[in-house]
Order: sequence, then structure tokens, then C-alpha cells
Amino acid sequence: MKTALCKYTHAGADLTVAIYFDNKAFEFLTPPLSSEEEDALIRLIGDSMAAAMPKDSAEKHFYVKRVLRYPQSIKLLCTDGFMIDSALILPVSQQAFATERIRIAEVEQLPARLKLTNETIKNINDRLPLFEEAARRDFSQVKAAAARETVKQEKIAVSVRETAADEVIDVLAEIGNVKKEIREIADNSTRQLKALSAQIDGVSARILDEVMKATESNLQFEDNKKKLDEFANSILSRSGGGNVEKTREELRKKIEEITPIPEQFENETSETAQLIAKQINTLTRFKQHLINALYTSAAQFHEILTKQMQSSPPHARKIMLNEFNKKFSGIARLSESGELSSLNEAMESLGNLPLERFQDIISSEDKENPGLLQKCNTSWTEESPELQIVMKNIGQLNPILSGIFKDDPEFSRYAREDMIQIIRIPFPRSFQFKFSSSALGYKKSVDDFCRTQKDKIINLSKAYKRTMQIDDVRDKTQRAMTEIQRQTALMKKPVADYRDLLKRKESSGMIIASANKDHALTMQYTKTANQLLEVMNTKVDPTLKNMLKKISNLAQEIQARSDASENIIQSMNSAKARIDFTINKFTSQPGEIPSLADLDAKIAALEEQRKSLMEENRVLESLNARLSVYDNAINIADKIAAAVAQSNMRKQQSEAKSLLLQLIKNQTRDPASTEQLKKHMIELYTRVDTSVSGIDKAINELMEAKKQLFSDLNNKSDPPASEFEKNLQNISDKLQALEEAKNLVQTNLSSLRKLSLESTMEKK
Repeated sequence: MKTALCKYTHAGADLTVAIYFDNKAFEFLTPPLSSEEEDALIRLIGDSMAAAMPKDSAEKHFYVKRVLRYPQSIKLLCTDGFMIDSALILPVSQQAFATERIRIAEVEQLPARLKLTNETIKNINDRLPLFEEAARRDFSQVKAAAARETVKQEKIAVSVRETAADEVIDVLAEIGNVKKEIREIADNSTRQLKALSAQIDGVSARILDEVMKATESNLQFEDNKKKLDEFANSILSRSGGGNVEKTREELRKKIEEITPIPEQFENETSETAQLIAKQINTLTRFKQHLINALYTSAAQFHEILTKQMQSSPPHARKIMLNEFNKKFSGIARLSESGELSSLNEAMESLGNLPLERFQDIISSEDKENPGLLQKCNTSWTEESPELQIVMKNIGQLNPILSGIFKDDPEFSRYAREDMIQIIRIPFPRSFQFKFSSSALGYKKSVDDFCRTQKDKIINLSKAYKRTMQIDDVRDKTQRAMTEIQRQTALMKKPVADYRDLLKRKESSGMIIASANKDHALTMQYTKTANQLLEVMNTKVDPTLKNMLKKISNLAQEIQARSDASENIIQSMNSAKARIDFTINKFTSQPGEIPSLADLDAKIAALEEQRKSLMEENRVLESLNARLSVYDNAINIADKIAAAVAQSNMRKQQSEAKSLLLQLIKNQTRDPASTEQLKKHMIELYTRVDTSVSGIDKAINELMEAKKQLFSDLNNKSDPPASEFEKNLQNISDKLQALEEAKNLVQTNLSSLRKLSLESTMEKK
């Protein structure tokens, strides 16, 4: 592509304009330009752009997509990397020493400083069809050709028929294009901003994932895993993440700022567009009446001509047809078959022309391009039929044109004014048509109003475009993402350090949890011992002084061990609190990692204390076991006392004897027949008597065993545990035997009662 580096001096300061031309920038110009002509046009564009643009910076860069050349202006589709101008019109401005000041060169690609993003390139390419359509429309009416300019830049003469179309007609289309452009820019900008926001979220998540993967925690507790995640996020924020969050918020606000702009712009320009449309509609009706008068003239003369052509030879008919087409050129046309073109074609052909062009079409003394009146004025002595028809229809226009304004308050003053004037010149006889000053004043007021309102809309659109400019926030986003990615390696160390600290927190926490379980067991041992002591103090015989002393000593030792355990657990909790404080402090001061060796030493000390606590519990368990000996002895003594109290079987023995004697006394039947019953009852009584004697003996033995048990416990030294257990088992066996003997007495006595009852029943 070609580039032009243009040097200028403005207000005593140097100004540089760099223009980069697309490879197809001049493709709309016909015929194609030679290399020298292209360079001359490039220099002219550079001078014209430098003269027209604001001088707000010392250096400007432009990318030109397409170029159109008009007699007095140049039209460009271009961008400065920020704003895209779909139709930048530059007045032609040539400055001296263009060859020396403007250096033209070939480059392969656009420079980075132009900041031409892919989105901008897409947007300008999207506008290319509209620019091309405008080019075709302009060239169809203007027939603009490429500039064949020499170094002297000779001015090109343009005939009146090369006048451009009435620009006011296209104002609404231009406003529509501006609205479309605003909406496209808003859509593109918000889409880019949302993409940037998604990129930020993705980068943040990916970096956090990288940091966490690089420092696999292997932590056991979910709350610590959560703390590590929170710490990693805080480190992410401190290491550039804060800028990311700030940028994310700026993106959100920018999206909220841009999103409503199309609707705001539509609302702010809607009333203006309606006013413009109203004025253009009135102007269009004005022109339609003109065109209708001209076409009606052509149609009426066509009727006369058709009758003449019917009786004329082919050659004459051909001449008549050509003359008609020449006179009514642009208004109506006869085909070879004599068919007249339609009114709609005339409206389409003439509707976009300015009033000045209508005046030239109707009346022009230009020998090369005479007006309709001049072409119809074929005789000095008489008026031709076509002239009479044209004059008649044109002459009727004033009341028609003035009538347009009678219901329009803004232009009601024109309802009383003539819009056209026809001047008759007697000799040589000729006619001139022109619009009145009122008509021209009306047209100027419409032009001025539409131009002013369009400029307001364009300026408003430029303000909104500046608001929708996202280069700054995009650059800031890229910088924030680059910075946070650069900090990734630095973020891994504090996260890894905190992970190691949390592992030590968990380790110390598990030691404390185990110690608390041990301490709970200590409390249970102590509670049990106190309960035993409370019971024993009320049950032990005061005469057993040695036993009481040993129980008292056990109570004191149990309390001492319990106090020692309490001191250990309090010390461990204090040490744990200091460890946690040291670790927690790191979250606010990640640059100051505590000594892991010191923490490990403190944790090792905790473990030793936990072992001491376990040892205290072991001793307490042993002391409780010894205390249980006395408790078991007291319980056994209570059982012996209860058994003795319940083992007086003399009453049962007497009842058995009475039942047997009663049977013998009351025996009236044949002794031989009751011998068997008697024998059975004697046997039952004997069993009862024997069992009662055995019970008495067992009670004596139990009392002796109890006496010996307490005698052993009252010794200064405790008996071996195995011997004590043996004695307790022996006593338990005796209690069991005593209970069985009592049950046997009851069983045999029940049998006696049954036999006695049966004997009584037989007697009756």
C-alpha cells in the first residue's frame, strides 16, 4: 500500500500527517489513474486533509479505504484508528511545495502506532457497501472522473449539468446511517468489553488454578482448604488482582454507559428527524408539482405529435421522435415504437435535483445545453405548439406551489408569494424562467435548517462515539492481565508458605483434639473417684483406720494427678493459641513468614505434653482401680449383710416340721395305704432341715470371710491384687451357694404344702 508522510507548520509548530492508502483506495475513479496522477491526487488529499482537520496534536495518522474526487471536494471513507468517517468531505486545498513536503512510499503493512484493531477494520469494511452505493449515485448524476492533475493542478471546468444532486434530500438517509453506525459501534464496543470481561475472569481463574495446583495442599480439613483459597485470592488481588478487579468494574460501568446510547441517540434525534422529514416532504411536493407540470407538457405535446407522426413517412417520424427526446431530455422520452416514458420515471430522474438545476432545465441560454423553453422556441415570429403547452403548464404553477404552504404555519408567508417568474422578451422573441426570490429564500431556509440540524446530530454522534471509545479501557485491561500473569510465579511462594503453616495448624490442632479427649477422660476418672469417695466415707467402719488412711491417700493422689492434668491441658491450649496467632498473622503480613523450625519445636513440645497427659491418665486409671478395690469390698460387705438378714430360715424349718406332724396326727386310713405319702413328706422335711443347717454354716463362713477381707484391707500394705480378687470371688461363690440353698428350702417347703393339701382333700 502507499503511504504519504506530510510535513506542515501551524502556529509556529511542526505538524505531521501520515496517510495510509488501501491498495484499492482509488478503484472507484474512472478511468484508472496512472502512477503519476495517483501521486498527485495523494498530495492533494494530504494538503486538503491538513487544512481541514483540527490542529489538536502534533502528529496525525489516517487509514483511507476509498477515495472519490469531485470538482471542488474530495470524499473519503477513512479512519484515524478511533473514529470511522463513512463520508469525510474535504474542500480541495492545494499548498505550495507539495512535492518537497509530502514523501510518498510503499509499505507492506500498517504501523502499530495507528492502532487499527481487527474490530475497526471490520467496521470500516461493513461501511464500504454504503460508500460504494453513494459513489454510484453521485457518479450517475455528476459523472465524476478521476483527477488528471499536473503538478500545476489545473482547475477542471464542470458544466451546469454536472451539478451534484440536492444534498438536502439525502439528509434523512445520512441521519439513518449515523444511527445505524451508532448502534453498530455500541454493539461492537459492548461485545468487545464483554469479551474482555470474560478474558479477565478466565485469566484470574486460570492463574488461581495454576497457583493452587503448584501448591497442592493435602490439607485434611475443609475450613483450612477454604482459608487457603481465600488467601490465594487475596494474594491474587495484591499481586495485580486489585487492578484486575478495578478494571473489571470499569468494564462493567463502561458497558452500562454504552448499552443505552443507541436508544438515547434515537430519542434525542427523533424529534429533529421528524422536523427534517416534514421540511423535506414539503420540498419534495414542491418539486413534484414542477416535475408534473413538465411531464404534463411532454405528454400533451406527445398527443399532438402522435397524430402528426401517423401521416408522416418513417424518416420524418424518426426526426420527430429525436427532436421530442432532445427537447424533453430528462423529463420524458419516446421509445422507437412511440411509447412515452412514465411520470414515475420523470420523478425518479428529476426528484433529487436542486431548484437551481430545475431552473437550468426549464430555461437556459447556454448554447450547448439550452433549457426547455429555449429548445421549444423554434420561431422568431410565432410560438410553437410545444412552447405554448409548456408556457401554459408552467404558468399555472404559482397558485399550485403557493398552495403547498397555506396550511404550514412555519412557511405560511409563502402562501401569498409567487414562486416562479416568466419573462417575455419581445425581440428577438424569447422567454426566461426563473424562481422568485421567495422560492429561493424558501429553499435556502430548508437547506439551512436541514444542514444545521444534521450538523447537530453529527456532532452529537461524535460525542457519543467518543463516549463509546474503548481503547483506554482495553489497554488498561491488557496491562492488568499482563501484570497479573507476570506475578503468577511470585504468588506461588506465599500461598505455598501459608499451606505449610496451615499443615502445622492442623497438626497442632489434632494434638489438641486428642489431648482434649484425654482430658475429658481425666475428668471422668476424677468424677468417678469423687463419687466413690463420697460413698465410702459414709460406709467404712471408723475402726478401720489404716484402710481409711489408704483411701485418703488415694484421694489426695487422684486430686494431685487431676490438677497436674489440668495444668498440662491449659499449657497446651496456651501454646496452641500462640501457634495459631503466629500463623494467622501471616495472612495480613505474607512477606513475613514465621520460623517453621520454631513452630515444629512448639508442636513437638505439644506432642510431649500430650504424652504426659496420657501418662497421668494411666496413673489415674490405676489409682481408680485401687480405689475400686475398697468400693468392691464395701459392696461385698453390703451384700453379705443383706444375705445374712434374709437368710433366717427357722420359720420355714418350723413350718415344714408342723406340716409333717399334722399329717401323722391326722392319719385315719390304713397305715399301709399312707406309708408312701408319709415317706415322701419325711424326705422333703429332711431336705429342708439339712438345707437350713447348711445356711447357718454358710452365714458363719461369710461373716468370717468378710472379717478377713477387711482385716487384709486394713493392713498397712495392700494385699496382692490377685489374692484380693481370689477372695472376692470366693465370697461371691459363697453368696451364690447361700442363695441356692435358700431357693432349695423354698422349693421343698412348697412341695410339702402341696402334699399336705392333697392329704386334707382325700380325708374330706
